[in-house]
Amino acid sequence: MKQANRLSVAASVRLWFAVCLLLLSPLQPAQAQQTLADADWFVRPIADGVVWRYYLFDNMFGSKQSISYLEVDLKNPNVSVETPYLAAARQRTSVMVPAQFPAAAGAINGTYFDTTGSGGHRTYLRVNNTVIPPGGALFSPWGWDSAIAKDSSGSVSIIKMPTGGWAAETTHPNIMACGPLLVDAGTIPTAYLNSIGSHCTSRHPRSAVGVTTDSRLIMVTVDGRTDMAAGMTCTELADIMLQLGCPYAMNLDGGGSTTLWGRGEQYGGVLNFPSDNSVYDHLGERACSNAVAVIAPTTTPLAWDARLTGKSFSAFMDSGTSQTVTLTYQNAGTQTWTATATKLSVARPDTRTSPLRDPATWPGTTEPAVMSPATVAPGQTASFTFRFKAPETSTTLTFDEHFKLVQLGVGRIGPADSEAWMRINVLPPYSGATTFIVESRLGGQNIAWYTDSGMADTGTNCSAPGVTPGIGSRYGSTYRSVAGAKSATVSPNFPRAGNYNVYVTWGAGSNRRNPITYKVNHTSGTSVFLIDQTATANVWVRLGSGPFPFAAGPGGTVVMSNENIDVSGSMYISAVKFEHVPDAAVDDWMLY
Repeated sequence: MKQANRLSVAASVRLWFAVCLLLLSPLQPAQAQQTLADADWFVRPIADGVVWRYYLFDNMFGSKQSISYLEVDLKNPNVSVETPYLAAARQRTSVMVPAQFPAAAGAINGTYFDTTGSGGHRTYLRVNNTVIPPGGALFSPWGWDSAIAKDSSGSVSIIKMPTGGWAAETTHPNIMACGPLLVDAGTIPTAYLNSIGSHCTSRHPRSAVGVTTDSRLIMVTVDGRTDMAAGMTCTELADIMLQLGCPYAMNLDGGGSTTLWGRGEQYGGVLNFPSDNSVYDHLGERACSNAVAVIAPTTTPLAWDARLTGKSFSAFMDSGTSQTVTLTYQNAGTQTWTATATKLSVARPDTRTSPLRDPATWPGTTEPAVMSPATVAPGQTASFTFRFKAPETSTTLTFDEHFKLVQLGVGRIGPADSEAWMRINVLPPYSGATTFIVESRLGGQNIAWYTDSGMADTGTNCSAPGVTPGIGSRYGSTYRSVAGAKSATVSPNFPRAGNYNVYVTWGAGSNRRNPITYKVNHTSGTSVFLIDQTATANVWVRLGSGPFPFAAGPGGTVVMSNENIDVSGSMYISAVKFEHVPDAAVDDWMLY
């Protein structure tokens, strides 16, 4: 869903910063440890015999966890399981599965693959008794110690690799091997998983499949690498699979590959929050070489159902100001909604009073708006428009706002309440100097003016004069054809119109590359500079030989990107400095 994230103090903002502030904010109470039993699952049947569940946990394993899974009834005669694959290429799961199996209802990404070569799998794959040769060097042995297998009758199970290797396994014409094995005969092999090292002991986005004792296939994705989802270790994921009733369960390729797909759903059917764009949305899906797909016919629509189709809001507000927010829902059920019975309410918990509630305009303490239009037939859309009012503050405050759609006499309908989620940062009044620094990490100066796409935290510090010590930097890949476009943007609220020298700096990180593109967008146009980050570090590097003209307020930006490079390596951003130059010191010919 596209958000209108524009604010007078900055042209763009950074979502990960808001979550870090959330952890520090005294307005956010500590959350009790949660288990699967604490979930108020969003539940939707997406096909005959296939159910999708999702929930965002505030504190599972001591962290935020986002879990989505498909539960497939293998006893249903209309359900079957297939293994779509590309022998020497890659494709997004959401594209590959319906292209190869148009009747597919759901899917999860498959096994490890070659990211730099042909793209084929690196484990063991047998489809209809034909072995598909690996497209690269075989993964570590633990990476194909188990498999999801289908016998000649179509029965699906999770099996362990036999002593003689997969070639010795002759009872299953279909074998997709991966690993490590997470649950073995109802027991988590903790020592084995820990012995694998950081692949298992570090938290990452993860995918897993398991089969329950009552013949249900469980396909789980755990999101990660974003401010809303920490990811899990292998043992934590194994615990989830065991709680879901799987005596045998195996790990699939995770990280950016982690994708759960459902036919007919929004965002091309992507159900979870893939991490390759480093944002908690549905758009960061990575191309893979194979998948596990479920074939099933459509199911009867629910009487009361909804899809959140739009959110319009600003993620940043000034102290004491107001903004208009609109949430748009499509009636996906078979019953007509009415304004008297279909309500929007606060959630998580539904008894709270929003700190951004505008008492003058909200119709109720927990009800921000009345549905418009007053009657919404199946297939039509409804909107809820209301106002947030920011408190007066001298420090930056961060608020998580959650809303849910409720049908009187029925309860919550449509998306999980955490999907109607907004993070609002309330900024104190700015009293800026004519020379100022914008940094990229929590604890840095003017961080609200920084945003990026596809970048990540690094412990690389910068020691340029004036930079906050010890807070690290942000970095992105320069391997554009593999990792995609990456960029970082600084959008200051200029304290006054005028001419400013612009400087950039970065720490001495590994694998720095040349050239890194910097664009200065100012009132006279755009100036482009190609900078060699291998040449120096921890000093201020001036862009251009003269100052640039900027308007007051959100009067321009500086953008760093990998658009002019495509080699394996990294680019770094620690800070950008703007130095005001009095008009009398500027010659016209110096301006860009």
